[in-house]
Amino acid sequence: MKHIKLTQGAFRYRPESEKSAVVVRLGDPPFDVPDATAERLVALGVAEYAEEAVATAVPLTHEEKTSEPQDEMQEAAGSELTALEDVPEYSDRMTVKQLKTLMDEVGAEYTDKMTKSDLIKRLDCFFEEAPTFEAEMPL
Repeated sequence: MKHIKLTQGAFRYRPESEKSAVVVRLGDPPFDVPDATAERLVALGVAEYAEEAVATAVPLTHEEKTSEPQDEMQEAAGSELTALEDVPEYSDRMTVKQLKTLMDEVGAEYTDKMTKSDLIKRLDCFFEEAPTFEAEMPL
């Protein structure tokens, strides 16, 4: 197998591991084809051989392991938790008047014709409660 990259046009082929054909266009990342196909496409001038990218692990120094971006992510996560904790409590046990007062306080829009369930749905959408994850739940 040879690793090639198109230099013009498009090429349709069926990889050995696939059941259907794949179309590769100019600008797509390099791909693998059988040696004979690669030689033909390069000879036609529509492709060139590409170097295969090899991922290598670079060990981090102690300073890089404890860099600021990680600290910033932790601070951001902490502020998100604080923002979620700032959501006022509301429920269907509240009166329509109490729900409307709460909506006025937080700046959520409503109409006078909305029912209690409509107001609660509007508050739910307004706050867009984030899902909570528990330790037992797989990610």
